[in-house]
Amino acid sequence: LKVDDMTRGRFEARGMSPVRPSGEQGEVMQYYEMPEELLEDPETLRPWVEAAIGAARRARRGRARPGR
Repeated sequence: LKVDDMTRGRFEARGMSPVRPSGEQGEVMQYYEMPEELLEDPETLRPWVEAAIGAARRARRGRARPGR
């Protein structure tokens, strides 16, 4: 799930790690593993997904070009 400075701590508190598609020495992405147990409970999963959507929206606003 997408993270930013506002949401990263929540993932780290659960022991989740950032996605590193090129291995341990590779680039750290702004996506974190999702706690596996959340897949079994949609109501518990919902706030995590909503937080990820919020992080993506904030990132998009930060990249918006002037005048847009």
